[in-house]
Amino acid sequence: MANHCRNRLEVRGDPEKINEVIDVIEGWAKTDGNSVDELKQSGLDYGWGEEPDGRKLAVVNFEFETNWEPERQLLEELAKQFVDFSFNLTYWESGQEVQGFIALKGGRVVDEARGKYYGSANS
Repeated sequence: MANHCRNRLEVRGDPEKINEVIDVIEGWAKTDGNSVDELKQSGLDYGWGEEPDGRKLAVVNFEFETNWEPERQLLEELAKQFVDFSFNLTYWESGQEVQGFIALKGGRVVDEARGKYYGSANS
């Protein structure tokens, strides 16, 4: 039986296109062949942020579980499909004691780190 890796994904981008991104992410949980499970959306906010040039940002957060580790391939495909958006994923898996983050912007990974998880098994 697989350990469950907990994931939190923040998506930031154009309010006019955010629903397209949401549809793709919601489709992950309905697709055979990946391990995205228990997908929950929270916090869609169309006026939360602003780019330096004054453009408004939509921000939406998702929480979900995957088997063993994040579904990195899905995340990278999403970033390539929506290059004007930024995606920030934090994850942790208590069984293997691992945690990390992956930040994507412009269709590519711009930052990431992985380390030992010191939380409780119930986190």
